[in-house]
Amino acid sequence: MRRPTKTLKASSARTVEIELPEDGFSPRFVLKRFHHPGRFQAARDGARARNEYQVLRRLHAKGLRVPRPIDVFERDGEWVVRMELVPEARPLEDFLRQTRKARGPGLTAIERLGRDLARLLEAGVVHPDLHTKNVLVDGDGNFVWIDFHGARLVRRVSKRELERVLLQAAADLRELLPVASLLRGLLAFRAALGRELRSERGDWPARLDPATLARRGRSLRREKIAAGEGRWLRASSLCRHVELLRDAPFFVRRSLSGERVRALAGPVAPAEDGRHLVLRGSKSELRRRWRNAGRLFEHGVRVLEPILLTESSTPWAAFATTDVAEIEAFDGWQGGPLPARLARPFGALLGRLHDRGLDLEPLAHGDIVASGERLYLAPPARVLQAGFGEEADEAVRFRILGGALPGDEARAPFLAGYLAEFPGRSERAAIARALSR
Repeated sequence: MRRPTKTLKASSARTVEIELPEDGFSPRFVLKRFHHPGRFQAARDGARARNEYQVLRRLHAKGLRVPRPIDVFERDGEWVVRMELVPEARPLEDFLRQTRKARGPGLTAIERLGRDLARLLEAGVVHPDLHTKNVLVDGDGNFVWIDFHGARLVRRVSKRELERVLLQAAADLRELLPVASLLRGLLAFRAALGRELRSERGDWPARLDPATLARRGRSLRREKIAAGEGRWLRASSLCRHVELLRDAPFFVRRSLSGERVRALAGPVAPAEDGRHLVLRGSKSELRRRWRNAGRLFEHGVRVLEPILLTESSTPWAAFATTDVAEIEAFDGWQGGPLPARLARPFGALLGRLHDRGLDLEPLAHGDIVASGERLYLAPPARVLQAGFGEEADEAVRFRILGGALPGDEARAPFLAGYLAEFPGRSERAAIARALSR
């Protein structure tokens, strides 16, 4: 008989659940179920489950921190891997956002991460989907590696794989850490590589120095998020598809509680209550705004978060913030002079957008809303990419900022907020020189 479970993560292809004990004690095990909806992909679920089990066994035997594998089995047409629960675990992304300057025993978090990544490669494991949600931090601050169903076991990691892993790590960490931290992580990674892998690497090429990795990582991060924007319009780890009404299918954020879904969902959009921004329009326009808001949200840009999209005969979409304050029009800027008190948060909003290599052009009144003391982008009808970097000259910067660049009184706080969003010191200096002329 199946024991009760609590879902941690779900998509159309895989579900991760905590197995709840019936005796009232703390849960000990996690179940990862494989159930791909496609017939041909489903035929490979067994191979994926067995592969994850074997990789976990190898890494656990070599002393790396991974969930200890218990068994792998087939049940009710699904393949399942049972493993030990990592207590008090949280994703690396959350850990880094909360403790950017936290230090462990003699090593910063990023240095420990670089050392552990080198050990993973030394063990002959090539992880194709390394990102900050596939690394957990336990209650003692140790990194725990997870999600190995697509990993490969190799006798020796190639130079190409080494470069790919570093670039992938840079793409995911670029928006969380300054370049100086990436340097410390890279040095710890190189120092921890065994002699064989260090000789395989040879002379460290210029394309893998921290500043270059950060720039290449920014482009790769943008490409990955853009390529995965379809996850916002299908059953995935981000959204789920529900049909509460016959003619009104909904795309709903997985983080949204059932109670909140029922309160929002209906044949007619909810009234403007100050807690949600509700947009109406054509299906194509709302889908575009929904995907663009999702992309910006994944990039960490301050944007109203997409929470519910309906494609009924009168389609609408709801967006919200995590703030308790009500959403209101940002009437401090009408495309003209910017008041000094709003200059810094406005600069920070645009700086974060531009640091991600993205731009809204032209920026117009109505593209920004306020919630309490914070400013947010409204779900944009389009997101234009722009190749920001140290090469951006004064003309490019002024063209991109357009009428948003404030007058003399507000310029200093605006630029302070704008520049603070760029993690690279040399990049900040180049931008500051260009904009201060």
